[in-house]
Amino acid sequence: TRLQSLLEQLQKAPGLQTRPPKDVPRNAEGRVTDYRVVDSLRMAHQRLAEAAHAGYILARAQKAPLATLRTLHDEWRGNARSPLAGVHLGLALKLMGDEARASVALDDALKLAYGINPSTSSQGWDEWLGDYGSALRDNALAYALLHRHQVAHPKRENLLLDLAATFEKRQYLSTQERLSLFLAARAAGGTSDAP
Repeated sequence: TRLQSLLEQLQKAPGLQTRPPKDVPRNAEGRVTDYRVVDSLRMAHQRLAEAAHAGYILARAQKAPLATLRTLHDEWRGNARSPLAGVHLGLALKLMGDEARASVALDDALKLAYGINPSTSSQGWDEWLGDYGSALRDNALAYALLHRHQVAHPKRENLLLDLAATFEKRQYLSTQERLSLFLAARAAGGTSDAP
């Protein structure tokens, strides 16, 4: 079955994680300029994000191995470069009953800005993290998921402020961004008449 395949993938995930350099050199603007370091940070994020998402899907069915989720949390959560990965991990832990680690993961996630380098685009475009994500999509999905699971984190509403700031700069939205914004608006109490 699909859940069994996802479970096998999740159980292998801790062994597939990578450790990027601890001391990341940045220039005067705070940007990482060495492409090898950027690639290393991006790969570490991708692997964690995939594992956290798999953990979340399995936790919704009460099939996620708690030991694996705890290892991802304790050893690898620092690899996240988007709030969505931390929210997936935090919700998976919460759904499987580890409230303490879930709280830490969600706190970390909601402090995290999207990406490796600070955004300098006046158009609201973000750097590529190896998936179809963007700050807009990931913040919108993180908000919708927190609302869906009734997590009333004190910083949850800040995601909407970040969305509004990003949305104002954009002239084009991808399909994933549009769907994510719809889910966030619906979670925030919007209707088809008044989003």
